[in-house]
Amino acid sequence: MSQETEEIIHKELHPEEKLLWSGKPRHGIVFHRVSIFLVVLTVILLGSVAGAVLLLNDVKETITAIEHFRAGPVAGIVVLALFGSSFGGLSLILLWGFIFNPIQRRRTSYALTDRRLITISGLLNPKARSFDLSSINFISLTEPTHGKATIIFGQVDPVSYGLTDPVRKQRMLNSWKWFGYRFELFEVGWPVYDGTPHSARHMVGRFELIENARMVYNMLREATDIRDIKRPNDISEPGKTGRYDTLPEAIRRPSLLTFVVDVSGSMDGDKLEQAKQGLRRALASKDQNNQVGLLTFNDTIITRIPVAPLTQNCNDLMKAIGEMKAGGQTALYDAIKAGIEMTDAAPGAEDAVRAVVVLTDGEANDGKTHLDNIIRLMSRDGVAIEQFTGLTGDGTAEDKKGRRVNKKDIIGIGLAMPTGHPVQIFFIGIGEDADMEIGRILSRSTGAEFQRVTEKTLARVLEEFKYF
Repeated sequence: MSQETEEIIHKELHPEEKLLWSGKPRHGIVFHRVSIFLVVLTVILLGSVAGAVLLLNDVKETITAIEHFRAGPVAGIVVLALFGSSFGGLSLILLWGFIFNPIQRRRTSYALTDRRLITISGLLNPKARSFDLSSINFISLTEPTHGKATIIFGQVDPVSYGLTDPVRKQRMLNSWKWFGYRFELFEVGWPVYDGTPHSARHMVGRFELIENARMVYNMLREATDIRDIKRPNDISEPGKTGRYDTLPEAIRRPSLLTFVVDVSGSMDGDKLEQAKQGLRRALASKDQNNQVGLLTFNDTIITRIPVAPLTQNCNDLMKAIGEMKAGGQTALYDAIKAGIEMTDAAPGAEDAVRAVVVLTDGEANDGKTHLDNIIRLMSRDGVAIEQFTGLTGDGTAEDKKGRRVNKKDIIGIGLAMPTGHPVQIFFIGIGEDADMEIGRILSRSTGAEFQRVTEKTLARVLEEFKYF
């Protein structure tokens, strides 16, 4: 980023406000789907007028027809309107697409701070517009285009947008798709109600076609914490917050799923029995066309049931669940790496959503794989972390600048291991000994969730994966 851009952004920052990221949109000519639609419509209008003239057989008939049109005021107005709207529409599209829009994007800057999202844009006199992070209740990430992607964010009134209605959820998503956006992720949460009447106010902004979009998206999720907001009992009750599932449903309901289950010594007793019970319930109630695999581990990987349709491997899964016994250490990262490889390699549709569900009650204390072999890491201020084992007692890492970084200040920015498909990592930590900071890094780096559970709630939480 240029020095001029940095100066513009820093002028907008409040005292003690911390800049986390800044960037600019892609330069050059960019057309959205609506622009293409308008160009096609203009061509059709011009073609209709030209075609009507070409239907006449010779020049004399053409001239006679034109004379008749001129003699009739209504017909003349119609022809003038057709030509005028066609040429006028095409001129506006060309002016905006080839001149004004590229100039505006060159004068556009984006910033994410610890308090706000800031967009600075304008043709002649760029102005700043900011979004308080506490007001953001939806964020989305589009599929990359030429290596760059768009993040859309904002505040929508959940009642008027009908976010509890799946049909209206899909309409909301499709309304954005009409402008050419294809979403990789779309998350919606509830805004905070302060007890005052809440008007139907919608505030939307975007960081358009930026580099490192997934990294920025993960940083934004960390800052807004949409996934950690608890669901309200009543949407009309003030003072409550909550969140709803991501949109569309297919994004959150993978068709290829691998359970990675810790059977180390600390899982002995009620934890293991609850895990067995929850897994049995999830498998018994899943659609038989879904594909599921199982991997159990302690200091080594014990059981591997490859991902396959439940019609083929349900009996093997149930048998393996019944045979699970606790003992040994916790080679957590070895198991997660193997689970990702199993899920990625499983045959299935190219656009199928793939996920690994990790279940553990402790910290990684064994194994050959390190956390940084699975997830690309960086500090919250955007500096890459090159090596971090993440084993028990290893609470700090070192970034590229040689600074020590605490585990709580580490962010995951995607898988470090090569895969043929995107794979999400859902993390379920049992009890107070589970390493939830590692769970956060693993899950949020892949657009998934992490959750701490008790022994009593473990079976119920696992059963919820029947909806995947």
